[in-house]
Amino acid sequence: MRLLSNANIITLESKAKLIELISDNFSTTSQKDISVKSLKNKIYSPEFSTIENIQNLLENLIQMTEKDKTIN
Repeated sequence: MRLLSNANIITLESKAKLIELISDNFSTTSQKDISVKSLKNKIYSPEFSTIENIQNLLENLIQMTEKDKTIN
């Protein structure tokens, strides 16, 4: 979500509004509710493993779009 915000795909008034949006509308497989405090810590200081996981996810998404291009 932070990447989408930084790329101006999601535009909100502030990072605080982004954190509020995520907390109110999203969950994870391990956490039904994501606290604002937890998000604040993670959005401003992401863990290295989180960055690596996001990079892997983005690479997989790119591969999926490449496959879609060949289908069409």
